[in-house]
Amino acid sequence: MPAKSSHRMEKINDAVHQNLAMLLLREVKDPRLQKMTISGVEVSRDLSHAKIFYVAHNQAEKVGIEQALKLANGFLRVRLAKLCDLRIMPELHFHYDTSFDESDKIGELLRNALTSKVIC
Repeated sequence: MPAKSSHRMEKINDAVHQNLAMLLLREVKDPRLQKMTISGVEVSRDLSHAKIFYVAHNQAEKVGIEQALKLANGFLRVRLAKLCDLRIMPELHFHYDTSFDESDKIGELLRNALTSKVIC
Protein backbone atom coordinates (compact mmCIF):
# COMPACT_ATOMS: atom_id res chain seq x y z
CA MET A 1 0.00 0.00 0.00
CA PRO A 2 2.72 2.63 0.80
CA ALA A 3 4.24 2.21 -2.67
CA LYS A 4 1.03 3.41 -4.29
CA SER A 5 0.74 6.47 -2.08
CA SER A 6 4.39 7.42 -2.59
CA HIS A 7 3.95 7.02 -6.35
CA ARG A 8 0.82 9.18 -6.15
CA MET A 9 2.66 11.84 -4.14
CA GLU A 10 5.51 11.79 -6.64
CA LYS A 11 3.04 12.40 -9.46
CA ILE A 12 1.39 15.24 -7.54
CA ASN A 13 4.79 16.83 -6.76
CA ASP A 14 5.75 16.59 -10.45
CA ALA A 15 2.42 18.04 -11.62
CA VAL A 16 2.66 20.99 -9.24
CA HIS A 17 6.30 21.56 -10.23
CA GLN A 18 5.66 21.48 -13.98
CA ASN A 19 2.49 23.55 -13.88
CA LEU A 20 3.99 26.14 -11.55
CA ALA A 21 7.05 26.51 -13.79
CA MET A 22 4.76 26.94 -16.80
CA LEU A 23 2.66 29.58 -14.97
CA LEU A 24 5.75 31.54 -13.99
CA LEU A 25 7.01 31.45 -17.54
CA ARG A 26 3.78 32.23 -19.40
CA GLU A 27 1.24 33.93 -17.16
CA VAL A 28 2.99 35.83 -14.40
CA LYS A 29 3.79 39.38 -15.46
CA ASP A 30 6.13 40.33 -12.60
CA PRO A 31 9.66 40.46 -14.08
CA ARG A 32 11.20 39.56 -10.71
CA LEU A 33 9.70 36.07 -11.02
CA GLN A 34 11.40 35.55 -14.36
CA LYS A 35 14.70 35.61 -12.47
CA MET A 36 14.14 32.40 -10.54
CA THR A 37 13.86 28.67 -11.07
CA ILE A 38 11.70 26.17 -9.21
CA SER A 39 14.11 23.53 -7.93
CA GLY A 40 11.68 21.23 -6.14
CA VAL A 41 8.21 20.65 -4.71
CA GLU A 42 7.16 18.67 -1.64
CA VAL A 43 3.41 18.32 -1.10
CA SER A 44 2.27 17.02 2.29
CA ARG A 45 0.44 13.68 2.34
CA ASP A 46 -2.86 15.33 3.29
CA LEU A 47 -2.42 17.86 0.44
CA SER A 48 -2.81 20.78 2.83
CA HIS A 49 0.64 22.31 2.26
CA ALA A 50 3.22 22.43 -0.49
CA LYS A 51 6.82 23.49 0.02
CA ILE A 52 8.06 25.12 -3.17
CA PHE A 53 11.84 25.41 -3.37
CA TYR A 54 13.33 28.01 -5.69
CA VAL A 55 16.70 29.38 -6.71
CA ALA A 56 17.42 32.99 -7.67
CA HIS A 57 19.48 33.46 -10.82
CA ASN A 58 21.19 36.36 -9.05
CA GLN A 59 21.63 36.35 -5.28
CA ALA A 60 21.08 40.13 -5.13
CA GLU A 61 17.52 39.70 -6.41
CA LYS A 62 16.47 37.25 -3.69
CA VAL A 63 14.54 39.83 -1.61
CA GLY A 64 12.61 41.12 -4.63
CA ILE A 65 11.71 37.58 -5.61
CA GLU A 66 10.43 36.84 -2.09
CA GLN A 67 8.20 39.93 -2.21
CA ALA A 68 6.89 39.04 -5.68
CA LEU A 69 6.10 35.47 -4.57
CA LYS A 70 4.07 36.77 -1.63
CA LEU A 71 2.06 38.99 -3.97
CA ALA A 72 1.53 36.25 -6.57
CA ASN A 73 0.78 33.42 -4.11
CA GLY A 74 -3.03 33.62 -4.34
CA PHE A 75 -3.03 33.86 -8.14
CA LEU A 76 -0.64 30.92 -8.44
CA ARG A 77 -2.70 28.77 -6.07
CA VAL A 78 -5.97 29.40 -7.95
CA ARG A 79 -4.36 28.72 -11.35
CA LEU A 80 -2.60 25.60 -10.07
CA ALA A 81 -5.87 24.22 -8.70
CA LYS A 82 -7.36 24.35 -12.18
CA LEU A 83 -4.28 23.00 -13.96
CA CYS A 84 -3.50 20.16 -11.55
CA ASP A 85 -7.11 19.04 -11.21
CA LEU A 86 -6.79 18.42 -7.48
CA ARG A 87 -9.80 18.27 -5.19
CA ILE A 88 -7.76 20.02 -2.51
CA MET A 89 -5.17 22.58 -3.55
CA PRO A 90 -2.39 22.90 -0.98
CA GLU A 91 -1.32 26.21 0.48
CA LEU A 92 1.90 27.27 -1.20
CA HIS A 93 4.95 27.97 0.96
CA PHE A 94 7.99 29.26 -0.91
CA HIS A 95 11.47 28.49 0.41
CA TYR A 96 14.81 29.59 -0.96
CA ASP A 97 16.84 26.50 -1.88
CA THR A 98 20.27 26.84 -0.27
CA SER A 99 21.62 23.56 -1.65
CA PHE A 100 22.93 25.26 -4.80
CA ASP A 101 24.77 27.90 -2.76
CA GLU A 102 26.26 25.18 -0.56
CA SER A 103 27.42 23.16 -3.56
CA ASP A 104 29.05 26.31 -5.00
CA LYS A 105 30.91 26.83 -1.71
CA ILE A 106 32.09 23.21 -1.68
CA GLY A 107 33.24 23.50 -5.29
CA GLU A 108 35.18 26.67 -4.48
CA LEU A 109 36.84 24.97 -1.49
CA LEU A 110 37.83 22.02 -3.67
CA ARG A 111 39.23 24.30 -6.38
CA ASN A 112 41.24 26.19 -3.76
CA ALA A 113 42.53 22.96 -2.23
CA LEU A 114 43.63 21.62 -5.62
CA THR A 115 45.39 24.82 -6.65
CA SER A 116 47.14 25.59 -3.36
CA LYS A 117 50.58 24.15 -2.76
CA VAL A 118 51.07 22.07 0.32
CA ILE A 119 54.60 21.98 1.76
CA CYS A 120 55.41 18.83 3.70
